[in-house]
Amino acid sequence: MATRKKKVRRRKAAKPVRRTTGRRRRASAKKRSFGWMKWLAGLLVLALLVVGGYSLYLSKIVRVKFEGKRWAVPARVYARPLELYVGAPVTPEQLQFELELLGYRKVKHPRKPAQWSRAGSRFLIHGREFLFWDAREPSHQLEVRASSNGISSL
Repeated sequence: MATRKKKVRRRKAAKPVRRTTGRRRRASAKKRSFGWMKWLAGLLVLALLVVGGYSLYLSKIVRVKFEGKRWAVPARVYARPLELYVGAPVTPEQLQFELELLGYRKVKHPRKPAQWSRAGSRFLIHGREFLFWDAREPSHQLEVRASSNGISSL
């Protein structure tokens, strides 16, 4: 008997499986993690630029609105101070005009605040009480003599 030889198939030598070392795995993992961190940092910078630009825009609008209308509306004057002292250049007619402008009432004998009387160049004025910067000032009765040259006596 003839023996037959078995054909032995030779397999090609398999390439050895490359094992990745821990360093390579870590390096690729780091690349991936830094990739999204760079993307997030870029997005953050973009957001900061948008918010910064918008705040500059709003700042400009507010500045223009306030500077433009600063003098457009006249100021409201709540007081008309008149200083009375000996030698003040106030004539009797000017004093009477100021008292009427302040809402003082002309009476024969002033007994209440905001009343006044006139006899020639002599004025009797009962002033109103008011709040001064440091204390409340009570109402006073005042006698003023005015001439064409100004206040002659208080």
